[in-house]
Amino acid sequence: MGNSLMKDTFRQILKSPGRYLAILLIVALGVGFFAGIKATAPDMKVTADKYFDDYRLMDFWLISTMGFNEKDVEALKRLEAIEGIQPSYSIDLLAAFEGNESVVKVISLPLDKVNSNDPSYINKIKLVEGRLPEKPGEILAEHGNGINPTYPIGSKIKFSSGRDEDISEFLKGDEYTVVGLVETPLYLSFERGSSNIGSGKISSFMMLPQGEFKLEVYTDIYLTVKEAREAMTYDDEYDEILDPIKEKLEEIGQKRATLRYDEIIKEANEELSKAKKELADGERELEEELEKAERELEEARKKIEEGEEELEKNERNFYSQIQKAEGLLREEEKKLNKAEGEYERNLALFNEKKVKAMEEFQRAEGEILQAEREITDREAELNSLKEGLSLIKDEEERAKTQALIQYMEAEINKGKKELVAARNKLEAGKADLIQGEKELEAAKLAIEEGRARLEAEWENLERNKREALDSFAAARRELAQGREEYEKGYEEYLKAKEEGERELREAREKIKEEEEKLKDLKKPEWYVLKRSQTRDYIDYEMAADRIDAVASVFPVFFLAIAILVSLTSMTRMVDEERTYIGTLKALGYKNMAIASKYLIYAASASIIGSIIGLLIGFKVLPTVIFNAYRIMYIMPPIIGQFNIKYALVSILVAVLSTTLAAWLACRHELNETPAFLLRPKAPKPGKRIWLEKIPFIWSRMKFSQKVTARNIFRYKKRMFMTILGVSGCTALLVTGFGLKDSIVSIVAKQFDEIYKYQMVVELQEGIDENTDHEVLDFLEQDSRIKDYLLTRGIVVDIGKGNIEKSVNLFVTKDSEKIHDFIILRNRLTKEKLSLEEEGVILSEKIAKLLDVQVGDQIYIVHDNERIYVKITGITEHYADHYMYMSSSLYEKLYNKGVEYQRILAHTTATEKELEDKLSQHILKLNNISSVYFTTGISDSYEDIIGSLNYVVIVIIVAAGALAFIVLYNLTNINISERFREIATIKVLGFYDSEVANYIYR
Repeated sequence: MGNSLMKDTFRQILKSPGRYLAILLIVALGVGFFAGIKATAPDMKVTADKYFDDYRLMDFWLISTMGFNEKDVEALKRLEAIEGIQPSYSIDLLAAFEGNESVVKVISLPLDKVNSNDPSYINKIKLVEGRLPEKPGEILAEHGNGINPTYPIGSKIKFSSGRDEDISEFLKGDEYTVVGLVETPLYLSFERGSSNIGSGKISSFMMLPQGEFKLEVYTDIYLTVKEAREAMTYDDEYDEILDPIKEKLEEIGQKRATLRYDEIIKEANEELSKAKKELADGERELEEELEKAERELEEARKKIEEGEEELEKNERNFYSQIQKAEGLLREEEKKLNKAEGEYERNLALFNEKKVKAMEEFQRAEGEILQAEREITDREAELNSLKEGLSLIKDEEERAKTQALIQYMEAEINKGKKELVAARNKLEAGKADLIQGEKELEAAKLAIEEGRARLEAEWENLERNKREALDSFAAARRELAQGREEYEKGYEEYLKAKEEGERELREAREKIKEEEEKLKDLKKPEWYVLKRSQTRDYIDYEMAADRIDAVASVFPVFFLAIAILVSLTSMTRMVDEERTYIGTLKALGYKNMAIASKYLIYAASASIIGSIIGLLIGFKVLPTVIFNAYRIMYIMPPIIGQFNIKYALVSILVAVLSTTLAAWLACRHELNETPAFLLRPKAPKPGKRIWLEKIPFIWSRMKFSQKVTARNIFRYKKRMFMTILGVSGCTALLVTGFGLKDSIVSIVAKQFDEIYKYQMVVELQEGIDENTDHEVLDFLEQDSRIKDYLLTRGIVVDIGKGNIEKSVNLFVTKDSEKIHDFIILRNRLTKEKLSLEEEGVILSEKIAKLLDVQVGDQIYIVHDNERIYVKITGITEHYADHYMYMSSSLYEKLYNKGVEYQRILAHTTATEKELEDKLSQHILKLNNISSVYFTTGISDSYEDIIGSLNYVVIVIIVAAGALAFIVLYNLTNINISERFREIATIKVLGFYDSEVANYIYR
């Protein structure tokens, strides 16, 4: 190719930039979309491989039906290919936090190896927030991904076993404080597996220092293999490294299982012999203790009876003495009362006599005074007479006076004697009165002293009586207490006897049961799981493969449309340069030299477009898509790689497609002679189209519509290219919008149309249909609850053939009433499905995964056994995997009654305020584990599904850009080809709007 022709090629690019850019952009879109989506899956796998290597994800996971001991670990250490070995503990427990209870898996953490490079530190953790445990009572919780329940730092977690065993049999404590939040490569998705406690679904994981566990054997062993990290984890090379080691591990497992079986049999026989000896010793000890207890009880009974007899005797003696003493005191009291009576009578007589005596005394004293005055008067008169006697001269008179004096003296003496006698009598009377008073006072004092002495005697008697009665009461209480203790001791004796006999019976039964178990004991079985056999690993690989499958479909549309656009553009370009090609041929240029201009034109556009597409595609698309998937997987940011394979493939396909289109466009013209090419190309002859043969339609069409119809059928090639290009772009747009609408509508369809209930109440302990329960009474009486349904929901494993999956088993009390809460129907026919006693109903997705149809049989894993059941229906369902079963079928399959631990309820409203208050009221009731509403669940699903909009937006934007380029290019070609025709119709007087409509049609 000459320099002049090369220059002309570049001039052509500058001359028609629109056409060149159209090819460049459409190639960039096709290559970028193809390479970007195609590279997403490898980038996802590379990211996972580096993440697994950095955090030493186990290569093998060993599980045993009887756990592992140190001898098992030592046997594994002798295997040369093993790089690191980490025995571990794990247990499913119920975690209570803020009134809610959920199932968590508690995993041991080798705290001494966390900050070391020890190859035996496998499944390393990433401390996202907080710190590591530093003292007992501290624990690490899952950082979470916005879906599983989270436990913030500082949370107090109360553990319970969820079984009959006490938590102390598994852990050193039962309450732990969260001090850090971690991630581990053991769990990539938000699924944590199933459990046989609580709701049956593990909601989260936690990690405890290994020393906090009290288990006798390890539950898991994680292994890493030498040179395994050098291989890509999702390549066949990785499995080729592990497969021979797996065989060796299985051989070791078989040998160790046999040895462990023998050890267990030997230990069990020793334990049984020991138990039998303990049983015999227990029987002997029980017999001796019972005999001793009988003797002690008999002695106590005799002692109590003797005490009761002695007490009765003492009481009889006491009451006899009391009666005598009371009789004597009553006699004394009678005497005293009699004396008091006599005293009162004497006192009355004395007082009466005293009154009279006092009157006599007063009268006598008056008489004595009168007599004294008379004697005084007579003495005065006598003295007067004596004095006058000397004056009397008359002897007779004198004799009379002397006789009178003598008489008066005799009378005075007599009066004085009488006065003395009266005074003596008065004094004697007074003395008698005083003596009487003294006698009465003495009698009174004697009576008072007798009364005081009698009262003292009575008081003393009463005190002695009280003391005796208190003594008797105390003795009676002591005897009653002794009798009570005896009765209690006798009851305890009977109870101990019954308890001892029961324990001996239980021991005999347990020994017999253990002997039966020992007979039925199966050899321990080791399960050797490769990393590639774990659920999260497989799900992540399937997610990457689904992206790869999308990459195999969508880019085909882009490349096909790119070929059509390139073919149309290059055909138009060759037609425009028909004369130029003829001139070059006339000048002697070879066909290949002439064609190279168009090939270089197309190839350069496709190469530049491919480079731009690769740079954008490898960087943007994997990041956008992976970030959407990171909602469902806990992974580090994607590692973007420039994938040479997909780059070369996409560039090669793009360049070959466009250059082939350019070659096809110019090949026909190059075969013509220069003279033919130098002549203008004759326009296509006009022909009658088939619409003209239908006068009913043709006659009603306008002139512009007829011209448009003729042009469409005149340029059939362009018409088909336009239709194909636009239809392809439209298909991509519709697909993008359809994906978005279908994804978004899943939430509304599931939680508004299929789920008819609004509230779910989880119980801590299951109840049967005949149980009276506080929450049932509450639901029946509360006006905010319209109706409710008892259900049982647990996670079980089901399968068919080699495919096994976990599903939520849903058992309802009322098979007819379930349709008021959950719609069971065929998605296509909308036919209502009924729960039947002979089979189960599966959700549609799990049925597809198991590849089963109505009428097929599947198995349910229960206690390491398979229970087979028939499928009677496949129901429409969009969230999680479910298997619906009637209560009668559950009882038949599991051979036990249904314990309902979940209640679905209809509420009168869905306002948040009502839901919050209702939840608070229900959580105050007994036996409540948690309460949640479908509004919260649907919001979570909307958040998850909303993240997938990024992928949909990428498809829509790419499809829209492609449609724009296609329409722009075809419209540009249409206008350029009909330039003269447009000028002609404008000369004929067509308005601009009419000309535009002429073109657009």
